[in-house]
Amino acid sequence: MASASQENRIMSDHNRYHPYINAGSAIRNRVAETPATCDRLENASTITSSAQTSIATPRPILDTTPSRAARTLESLDSILAGFRPRHMAKDTSPSKQSVSSADSGILDINADPEVIDLRKQLKDARREAREQKMKLERRVADMELTQNTQTAQLNEATHRIESLEADRKLLMKKEATAVTELDNALKQASAARDSYEKTISILRRENVEVKESSSFRISEYEATTSDLRFTNQQLAESVATLQRRVSEMEPELNTMVSARQQDRAEFIQLQAELMEARHAVTNATMSSKDDQSIGVLQKQLHDQIVHIQKLEATNKQLQDDNASFRIHRENIERLHEENARLEAQLALMNDLRKRCAELEVEVAKLQGEKLRWTTFLEKQDNTGMDSPYALSKELAKNRMEIVILKDRIGEHGAKMKAKDQYISQLEHQAHEFDSKLRQVEEQYISELRTSKRLERASAFAQRETEVLREQLKSYDMEEANLTLNYDAVKSERIKSLEAMIDEYRQRIIQLESPSDEGTHRSGRSISTSVIEKQSAELALELRQVQKALDDLRTENTLLVKQVDAADDQIQLLETAIGRGEYNRGTTKVLQLRNNPESEEFAIRQSTLQALQGENQSLRDRLADRGDAGLPIASFKALEAEREKLQKDLTKSETKLLRLRTAYQAKATEYREAVFKYLGYKVDLGDEGIRFAPLHGDINEPCIQISNDGTGIRVLKGDQTRAGEVDGMILRWVKEQKSIPGFFASWILDLLQRHRRTT
Repeated sequence: MASASQENRIMSDHNRYHPYINAGSAIRNRVAETPATCDRLENASTITSSAQTSIATPRPILDTTPSRAARTLESLDSILAGFRPRHMAKDTSPSKQSVSSADSGILDINADPEVIDLRKQLKDARREAREQKMKLERRVADMELTQNTQTAQLNEATHRIESLEADRKLLMKKEATAVTELDNALKQASAARDSYEKTISILRRENVEVKESSSFRISEYEATTSDLRFTNQQLAESVATLQRRVSEMEPELNTMVSARQQDRAEFIQLQAELMEARHAVTNATMSSKDDQSIGVLQKQLHDQIVHIQKLEATNKQLQDDNASFRIHRENIERLHEENARLEAQLALMNDLRKRCAELEVEVAKLQGEKLRWTTFLEKQDNTGMDSPYALSKELAKNRMEIVILKDRIGEHGAKMKAKDQYISQLEHQAHEFDSKLRQVEEQYISELRTSKRLERASAFAQRETEVLREQLKSYDMEEANLTLNYDAVKSERIKSLEAMIDEYRQRIIQLESPSDEGTHRSGRSISTSVIEKQSAELALELRQVQKALDDLRTENTLLVKQVDAADDQIQLLETAIGRGEYNRGTTKVLQLRNNPESEEFAIRQSTLQALQGENQSLRDRLADRGDAGLPIASFKALEAEREKLQKDLTKSETKLLRLRTAYQAKATEYREAVFKYLGYKVDLGDEGIRFAPLHGDINEPCIQISNDGTGIRVLKGDQTRAGEVDGMILRWVKEQKSIPGFFASWILDLLQRHRRTT
């Protein structure tokens, strides 16, 4: 804008000093009336307007502006050269002369002061035009430089966009590769889950065995410790006794040693005296032959020899005592060493006891932690999480889902009431299923009581009851393999749905604050981004490129996290392969077709798939803003559960029907066998077991034994005969405590009566 105002000021000055624009000049007025001059003035105005327009536009083109100004000045020179008034002489200037065809004798125009003034103004105008031309050329150069700079920036931005696009394609390829590897890793992980479960079961059994062995070792250790304590105590007592004996014998030993030393000194002295005496005797024998002196000397010699022998005996005894004392001393030193060794063992045992206590505390802590992990991982609501790694992986997955769900923040608030209604409907349906299940359980309990009563009744025939028991065991095994607890599954599904709703609420609360901060941050960035008009489009493109770059960086971060997770999973799988686990996709394990473990796994897998489908349908409805109501996946799951319950009910009814049929057949065979071989007709009733004799007549009474076997009474029949039967009952049952004896005597009595009548 400053350059445009400067251009306007220059043009106004040019107009003010121009000879054909200033007022008060007749020549100017006559020249201004000519059409050519008007055209030239229009050209000048066009130049001015074009200059202003070129300055206002961001990309002006000013290559023709100086040439137009030069042509305007040349036209002014031609006008001045052709203008010759009548009172002026002819212009004799060497540079510019013009001869008129009408007035040849006119005076030269150079002497006119107005012409001189006009020439000065023309020179000024030319000088200003040259300056203006130089300014315009400089401005054109500056604008060309600016345009070149902008073109270079645009090329650089284009190159950056192309490089970012290439990086994006490369990242997309890496993402596809990482997704493929992740899918393969997940497939391998799901394939290895069964082997993990088997390993967990094996480790549990090994843990139980280790616990038993550790308890056995601890008991052995305690027994060994008690034995060592007792042995150490005995050794300590013996060492104390020996120390007392040593302390008592040390003064005596010292006395004996000093006496021995004294005797040794005396013995050495006596030996010297003996040598002297022998030498004296020899000398005396040689010098004197006095018998009396010889006898005295021999007697003295004999006494000395006896004394020496006594000293030798005493020395020998002292040597023996010294040897025995030396042996005792060695034993005492050995006992000291043994005592030191036992004390070291005792200190080691104390250290081991402390270490064992610390290890027991640590083992208790580890067992508690393992029990908590096992309890947490064995819960049915932790479906799909069978290890701490799976739990951490699920947490990482949830965090990634939170990042992805930033754009879906405001879509979940209105659906909470619908989900609450759906949960209430599920609870109502769960209560209905509970009531149905209770009815089935009550029916089953009543039938079980009936079967127990029938089992007690079947105790009279051992061979038939063994067959019936084997059949009942087979049915019990079938029932244990086919019956499932669906109440726990429904309650766990309700808990999982409540946990999912709480999770979505927490996600909404967590995601609202980052969204608001991002909105304020973008507003501040837009409000503070003031750029020039000429680079508006380029800045917009740069912002778009920056946004795309941020998106690519975010995607790259997510892909890096996924790749890290895939690397961890691959490392775990490699470790599992190193432990000897196998891939179920490439290795086949032969097993029975009706394997209980595979059937249980199939049931768990179907339940897991149903729950996952129901969860996915709920998430889809939350994401798509579906209407409130029961999802189709939940309805299908409930329908499948109802059909499964119906099948179980049908199976239980079929089982009960088979039991009834088998029982009726066996009961009929039992009654026929008892009637044929024992001579009694047996009827089972609610009040007890009724026995009617085979050889009895119409008036013969029957007896009834209560179900608990504590009471027996006579029913129907003649009173006289009933009294006789009561006498038999009193004699055999009350006095002899023998019901078989009563039945035998009753049958014999009836046979005798039958023979007498026939």
